[in-house]
Amino acid sequence: MAIQNNSVSSAQGIASENLPFENLGKMNNKGFDLELSYIKNLKCGLRMTIRGNMGYNKNEVTDIKELNRTASGYYYPYRKTGYSAGQQFGYLIDYSNGNGYYNSQEEIDKSGLRFSGASPRPGDFIYKDLNNDGNIDERDQAPMDKAQTLPTLSYGGSIQLEYKNFDLYVQLQGVSGTAAYYSGCGIFDNAYQGVYTDLHRNAWTADRYAANEKISYPALTTGSSSSLQSNEFFYSKNNYMRLKNVVLGYTLPKRWSSKLKLEKMRFYAYHGVMPQETKVGNDFVVDLILTAPLEQAVKSDELDDTINYAAVYAVVKEQMDIPSKLIEHAAGRILYALKERFPQLAAVELKLSKLNPPFGGDVHSASIILGETFS
Repeated sequence: MAIQNNSVSSAQGIASENLPFENLGKMNNKGFDLELSYIKNLKCGLRMTIRGNMGYNKNEVTDIKELNRTASGYYYPYRKTGYSAGQQFGYLIDYSNGNGYYNSQEEIDKSGLRFSGASPRPGDFIYKDLNNDGNIDERDQAPMDKAQTLPTLSYGGSIQLEYKNFDLYVQLQGVSGTAAYYSGCGIFDNAYQGVYTDLHRNAWTADRYAANEKISYPALTTGSSSSLQSNEFFYSKNNYMRLKNVVLGYTLPKRWSSKLKLEKMRFYAYHGVMPQETKVGNDFVVDLILTAPLEQAVKSDELDDTINYAAVYAVVKEQMDIPSKLIEHAAGRILYALKERFPQLAAVELKLSKLNPPFGGDVHSASIILGETFS
């Protein structure tokens, strides 16, 4: 842990903030993680999965080269050593008078206390003089309960229900053992010279106190106030459990998807841009891959539930008998003629090859490959 050696007193002529960072700190971390799962298949077809997890962590700063402030009158001589990382300090409120507020100027005067910073008014908090020196200052501040960087306990859980194509997933998540200091606009009534919320609705007033009405906030002010300091009132536990996720799903039924291949269908046709090609003709080969949902044919064993190969051949032959200048055009006509004849097709891949194309080279074939997926 890289820290500054704060055990060096500034009396030696070096302010603590100017000290170099060194690898000096020591910290103990202890904890455990636990995860449990339960899976059950019920007779009704329902599948249930329950999972829970929990993580416990406790850390303690054991050595951070911190000055012991006992001689300076601090009730708690350390601010970090012996505490969890990020431990916060503040004033404790004295509720011995019944409500924890100074309810009159006379009560303030009788306390005989001196105050660092703003002096209290009627309606301000009464702070405990922990070191009994007659002064209310930072020497009286105490560690706030659970006010640390990390929560002590983190936990979560989920349940998943599956029935046929439906599923429901619910996730919970929470933490415990953590608190935070709240201040600023919406909390401190003097922010921006007065921004008020429901928190301030029952603030202390002399009339409200005399009428024995509910009081849940110190006397309001747009200026400075001894109440608006780090104290236990403004520390709030952040324990919570929340519903993090809810997912309801439906899985579409799987469809059988079969591919049919018709390979090396040979035709003598008159496709080409050269005059002799439309007169003499040439040899062509067509290869097809047809994709279609054929689950019914798998079950029924009936020709009407599949794609008739002979009918496919007939569609291809009909289009090959129509002359085209380009094999691209002939291939496109075949593709769309097949889709029109067989609307159940999901996709078609077609390869049309012209064997020994007449352009003065030793070439086995020239081919065009077309493919299209139909929605």
